[in-house]
Amino acid sequence: MQNSALTGWWTHLLLVDEPLTVAGVCGYTGPPTADGIVEIAYGIAPSYQGRGLATLAAAELTRRAFDDVRVRVVRAHT
Repeated sequence: MQNSALTGWWTHLLLVDEPLTVAGVCGYTGPPTADGIVEIAYGIAPSYQGRGLATLAAAELTRRAFDDVRVRVVRAHT
């Protein structure tokens, strides 16, 4: 059974190059809390670090989170 309230609030693959290669993962620790907080997380494979992929992932996760009217705060811990 699928819970539509959770759709999109989990892990996504970071795909790069041709042929497509998994360079890392990123996502949310879950859907927004009752206070409107979401936390983002990401990890980049060592061979792909230093290319700005973590910055791009964080920016896109933040953009997508704020597309949801429930979100007031996006957190990331490093």
